Amino acid sequence: MNEINTEFAIKNLIEELNLKNETELAEKLKITKNALSMLKKRNSLGTLIEKILTNIDSKVSLDKLIYGYNSNCFLAQTLAIENKSETELSDILKNFIDSQSIMLNLRTKIQRIKGQNFFEKLSNLMSGNGERMLVLLYSFLLHLEKTNITVGTNDLDNKFHELLMKYEFSKLNTLKYGTWVQDKDMTTLIEWAKIELDTISMNEIILALPEIKKFIKSQLYKIDKVTIELVEKFFS
Repeated sequence: MNEINTEFAIKNLIEELNLKNETELAEKLKITKNALSMLKKRNSLGTLIEKILTNIDSKVSLDKLIYGYNSNCFLAQTLAIENKSETELSDILKNFIDSQSIMLNLRTKIQRIKGQNFFEKLSNLMSGNGERMLVLLYSFLLHLEKTNITVGTNDLDNKFHELLMKYEFSKLNTLKYGTWVQDKDMTTLIEWAKIELDTISMNEIILALPEIKKFIKSQLYKIDKVTIELVEKFFS
């Protein structure tokens, strides 16, 4: 898929209007060729769309203009209209948007484990508290994979928290991960889960465990990330 930008939109617009070049397009938009070049240079897509809506009488497909003829977004919309299934496409997109919003929110909560501002992150760098919590959370998710808890499990909140409270970061885990987890780290993680994880977040964790684990690894310092990769290779 092409990157969404003003240069790409200008190219599509010239094609859409059957024009020869940018000079003809500038005339249509009632701006100078230099002004059009500046829109492209500054990637001012919003201004370009404003000029299109103001100065071009013919109906221009903004979806086609922005995404291009071959994009999945445009093709999906075109097929939905032809098959009179716009409602079905709308439902699919709504579910996708909802899922991605939940995932983004969950990632933000995980990122906050290491602190929200510079001073909190610096404090974590010195103490290692957030790093240990992430390692602990990661090891718990490996344990979670081996349980029978699934999306839609009855009384999920209590069962999830019960699993977390009973989870023990064993001496073997200490050796495997090279991390000395303290009792207060487990207590802190349990409290974090109670505050930050609602039923929707828990379902998303279970549904997207591989993605969540990958994201947690991306938040770790390099040495801990390498250690986890070795653990997965030799102990999974």
